[in-house]
Amino acid sequence: MRRWKMWKSMLFALSVCLAFTGALSAAAAEGGAEAADRGSRESAPRADFYVSLEGNDAWSGTSNEPNESGTDGPFRTLERAQSAVREAIADGMTADVVVEVRGGTYALDETLSFGPADSGRDGFDVIYRGAPGERAALSAGERITAWSTTDGVVYAANVGTDRPFDTMYENDRRSVKARYPNQGLPREGYQRTIGYQTSSPKRKFGFQAGDIPALADIGQLEAVVWPGGPSGEANWQRDEKKVVSIDEANRIVTLDSDTSYEIGPGSRYYVQNHPALLDAPGEFYLDKASGTLFYRPYRLPIEEQTIVVPRLGRVLGFVGASEANPVEHIVWDGIDVAYGDSKSDSMSRDIDDGAIYMTNARSIVIRNGRISNVGLTGILAAGPVQGLAAIGNDISDIGHVGIHLAGAYNTRRYVNKDNEIVNNRVAGTGRIMGYSSGIGITNSGANYVAYNRVEDTPRFSIGLSATPINQYVGTTLDGVPVTEANKQDFVQTRDNLFEYNDLSNANTDSQDTGLFYSWGYTLNNTFARNYVHDSGIHFSFGYAVYLDDESNGFTIEDNLIVRQQNAGDGNLNASIVTKGIGNRIVNNLIADSPRALSGFSTITQSNNHGPTRDNDFVRNILYNAGQSVYAHNSWHAAAMRQSDYNVFYQPSGKYVLNNTSAAVTLADWKDALNGKYDQHSIATGHVFANAPEQDYRLAPDSAARGMGIRDIDVSRMGLLPAFAFADPLDPLERIYLLTDAAGSGAALELGSKEQAQLDVRGRTVRGFAVAPSRNDVKFRSDDPSVASVNDNGVVKANKSGVARITATVASGGFVRSVALDVFVDDRMSELVVQAPKPTLTLGETTELAAYGRTRFGQVKDLSGMNVSYSSSDDGIVAVDASGKATGVGYGAADVTVSAVDPETGAVLEQAVDIAVVSSKLNGLKATLETKGLHPGQSSNLLVAGTMSDGTPADLTEASWTYESDRPDIVSVDANGVVTAVGAGQATITVTATLRSVTKSTRLYIVVFEEETLPAPWQVSHYGNASGTALYEDGKFRVLSNGYDVWGTADDFVYLHQNASLQEGEAVTVTARIESVVFTNANASSGVMLRSGDGDGAKHVHFRLLPNGNSVLVYRTSENGSSSYAPGPRFQFPQGGYIRLTLRDAVATAAYFDPAANQWVKVRDFNVDLGHEVMAGVGVFAQSDVMTESIVSELEVAVE
Repeated sequence: MRRWKMWKSMLFALSVCLAFTGALSAAAAEGGAEAADRGSRESAPRADFYVSLEGNDAWSGTSNEPNESGTDGPFRTLERAQSAVREAIADGMTADVVVEVRGGTYALDETLSFGPADSGRDGFDVIYRGAPGERAALSAGERITAWSTTDGVVYAANVGTDRPFDTMYENDRRSVKARYPNQGLPREGYQRTIGYQTSSPKRKFGFQAGDIPALADIGQLEAVVWPGGPSGEANWQRDEKKVVSIDEANRIVTLDSDTSYEIGPGSRYYVQNHPALLDAPGEFYLDKASGTLFYRPYRLPIEEQTIVVPRLGRVLGFVGASEANPVEHIVWDGIDVAYGDSKSDSMSRDIDDGAIYMTNARSIVIRNGRISNVGLTGILAAGPVQGLAAIGNDISDIGHVGIHLAGAYNTRRYVNKDNEIVNNRVAGTGRIMGYSSGIGITNSGANYVAYNRVEDTPRFSIGLSATPINQYVGTTLDGVPVTEANKQDFVQTRDNLFEYNDLSNANTDSQDTGLFYSWGYTLNNTFARNYVHDSGIHFSFGYAVYLDDESNGFTIEDNLIVRQQNAGDGNLNASIVTKGIGNRIVNNLIADSPRALSGFSTITQSNNHGPTRDNDFVRNILYNAGQSVYAHNSWHAAAMRQSDYNVFYQPSGKYVLNNTSAAVTLADWKDALNGKYDQHSIATGHVFANAPEQDYRLAPDSAARGMGIRDIDVSRMGLLPAFAFADPLDPLERIYLLTDAAGSGAALELGSKEQAQLDVRGRTVRGFAVAPSRNDVKFRSDDPSVASVNDNGVVKANKSGVARITATVASGGFVRSVALDVFVDDRMSELVVQAPKPTLTLGETTELAAYGRTRFGQVKDLSGMNVSYSSSDDGIVAVDASGKATGVGYGAADVTVSAVDPETGAVLEQAVDIAVVSSKLNGLKATLETKGLHPGQSSNLLVAGTMSDGTPADLTEASWTYESDRPDIVSVDANGVVTAVGAGQATITVTATLRSVTKSTRLYIVVFEEETLPAPWQVSHYGNASGTALYEDGKFRVLSNGYDVWGTADDFVYLHQNASLQEGEAVTVTARIESVVFTNANASSGVMLRSGDGDGAKHVHFRLLPNGNSVLVYRTSENGSSSYAPGPRFQFPQGGYIRLTLRDAVATAAYFDPAANQWVKVRDFNVDLGHEVMAGVGVFAQSDVMTESIVSELEVAVE
């Protein structure tokens, strides 16, 4: 990272602070921020050349207006000014050369392109700037006015055949090609393919009858397809292809070339570009042969509308002759770019053009301009580009990516780097390409991306991409063999810093996505101090912060990630997920996303992308962040290096994990691997200053402060006050109360007679930074005798104590208050010591943690204090300088923590007692003696324990407590007898204390009314699973919160009947699995044959997952291990029609292929289930959240 980026960041921060003081106006703040950018446009000296729509290219161009005689004045075109500049700088520069462009629209016939001859030199820049107070714009569009109509609905105009186009605009609103189905909201307006065209899966797809209208002459017809891969689920790329043929008889569409992926069943598509589809306002059809444009305007009369067709894709270019002979040192300031085409006919997967395009370029500045209504990427820096500064731009309604830094794949050449993207608003990208991000970084490094607001993107807000170099080990790139030792030499997506960005409403039309996303081998990137909020996954799955394959060495820190998945029908699997190596996820605040499946997740990588290992999840807050705390998919212990000092809050009181071996609850997780994880993490709802009002500052007495968790200043996240396109009428949405004195968030500390200045900052609905008028702000103290505040926000400390200062802003109907507590003469008064394991075995360790509490109730960490540890008996418990205590001999010892206040010299001490024993209680497991309780039924609890040496625990001397969180649903008495009271869900907590060691376990119980099923069907429960089955309209609805059918014992709900087999007879169970509600990626429903009623019975289970994948799981010995085999892929809502047949100790799995109209064998299993067989459907959720499966055509036959 270049040094200038560090001081520039400080300047930006300074501009924010200054903007919110009462003494400075917004205009002054804007000028302060602009001063960081090679001089302010407002304060710039007289220009060297001028361009005006009133000018003449025959004039000198040295004055900004025509003279009175009309013989001299500004140039008329930018091309003429460019020529004059070239001539002026040819022999060198002694100062900047400035071209000032007067207001108005400058239409282009050809791209305005700058090269080496146009470059600044000798340390100076060539500057093209808009005139102060005016808006100048480059337009690639031509207004169409010569319309005719025969019906007053569809209008026609001749636009010529020389420059066909793929998009157009009416009154700055994008129009679309005539299409079917018609365009709607995101995700609407698509059909779904059917079947799978094995012979040509990337070029052909099937369609349902009626999904494509009968069309004559399809010569210009196109299909826009999200090819979903073999499963149809993937939505990574949207392709636009010409249609070669439509086979109406077989309902097959053939395209002119391959799509990016296979077009599996359920892939989304629509057809476009045919005159018969011209049936909605805003649609057009261009007959390329005749040059006739047919259009249905959004508004009438048409002659009063500004309708523009683009003539160019690339509007503005900066193209060097080579990397050694670049275009450089050109500033484009305050001049807009608009009305560009997409040129989609010629586009490949790697889009290689932009409305503003540069390559072989250095030190180019694009600032303070509007870039809108274009079909390509807004700003594309392709290949060798260094020192680009994209600052203060308003980028909206973009065909592809807003801003893209794009280096090359599969190379060692590190040539796209050291660029900055700062203080831009990017909104409405992917209008044509569909799979686009707001800001893209591809094989580009050492870039600074900050203070941007990115919203309304179909895929990522910010997307990183890199060469997946692990897949190239053993090959040769750039003539160099790629090895494990040198593979990092091929990594360019490295050392990027993303901070203070405001990201929202992403993922609107794709899946397997995130607001911040990284894929490919990356190194040392930082995503910190960003506001990630108000977004959802609308189908399939995704994340908020997504470190996908080979994302290594990230720092994810100090981010506020809130209100995820409050809308959307898909699954937010987690707010943060990592697949890579050595990622540090530290001090993030994840809150108010209750519909997410989890707060944090890891995923084991596949397809030779390398391991997932050595990741850190430390000092984070997960506050109502999802249904589970963690979801470690394909868990292995190396995935996490450390996970600790985190704060959790679940309103339900259920702290559970998904997919983590041997850890279902947070308590289990803390016990796993001998207490490796989250030993100092806590569960508490007291975290924030004002959680109901989404005030996420830490409360002064929150234990999170003592754990070293820092406050996150959201006021600085997003656009700077210097943003030139802020809407002064945009209403206030949020306010912040800040201070210039020592303190943190909601707390301000002062000594007697000290003063502090308060400042109120604000953000509008659209994210603009504002400073409320002093007249609209009122300050009040609830105890002026302790701390008073005047009308200007000056706080004065008067005597020791605590006072709450409240600032209220009332402006234009907006009324909001925010407060902070002022602590006067407060001092640390006591220590709080946490010993995660107060009972140790020989050689076992526990790490002590301590924090301080002040006399007025503040909680503080001990940073800055001299902390020491001592043991009363080093022969029993030894403790080192870091607070790690080790059991070295049997008995008990006091370990004392001492902390010295550096200001007063006061010593605070606190001791904890630690015992050392030979073996201790390690864990509990509770089950019901009678499974599947209905109201009025009771069952004993069966509780087993294990000791730390692996032996069964003798619990006869243990003391017990039992508690139900819903005694109106399930009660439990002092003897552990559980009674179902009514229908619903409850949690029983069982706690045992054995020789000073306390362990708890939870049992989730769902009570249903007794089933009324057609004979001989019945429901059985295994493990701790709850659930039921209902029968209506010939279908079964099976509900289950079971965990799995796997390992040596199963946990699921089984809808079944019993079959007795005679010698030579076979039993077959057949069912159509119509749906499986996603509670976890591994939730399952499928046909099962089972040898008996025990949890570890032998079985075969042919099951479907929520994404349509199938798995065959089998156990061939009683209480033995399980094995699996992959099965065929199915597509919901059609589901899978599947069966299992058992004959002579051989089970055969098969599925019905509707295209071939026959059953297809999957495989055989050698498994002896005996003569008394259970046959039916097994369902589990792999979550305590209930899944649901619809099962039809369920049948058991013996023959």
